[in-house]
Amino acid sequence: MEPVCNDAVFGEMKYKHRWYKTERFSFFNKEWDVIVAAKAFSEKPINDKQRDGYKWFKENFLELAEKTANAIIEYINSNCEDLAQTWAGARRVNSSKDLSRIVTPKSLLIKQDGTILLLFECVWDKEHGLAVQLAPEFAIGSQDVFL
Repeated sequence: MEPVCNDAVFGEMKYKHRWYKTERFSFFNKEWDVIVAAKAFSEKPINDKQRDGYKWFKENFLELAEKTANAIIEYINSNCEDLAQTWAGARRVNSSKDLSRIVTPKSLLIKQDGTILLLFECVWDKEHGLAVQLAPEFAIGSQDVFL
C-alpha cells in the first residue's frame, strides 16, 4: 500500500517516487484530470517551497492558464516547420480552443527548490512531451530540457 500524507496545503497525497494526487483543472476551454506532484526522495515530506509554489499556482491559476496557452500557441506557430517533421498535421494555431486536440495537460510538478512545471503530452513529441516552466521564470520547451 502506498504511504499517504495529509498536507496542510496540498491535502491528501500518496507517495510513489513523489507525493501526488489528481486534481481537475480547466485548460484550453476543457476540463482535465491532472496529476499534482511534489518531488520527494525516500518519502521525505513536502517542503515549504513546494507549499508556497502550489499556493501561488492556485491563487494565480486563471492568469497562468492563459499565459501558458498563449505561450504554447506562440511555440507551435514559431516552430511549425520543425514540428512538421514529426507531426503529420502540423499547422498554425489561432486560439487556445485548438490546443485541446494537440496538447494534453498531464502533470503539475513542483520540485523541491520550488520550480513549477506543467507537463503536457503533445502530438509532435510523443516520447518527451512539452513542458512549461511557470516559476522561478517562465519558459517553454521539450520536457527533457526541464527534467
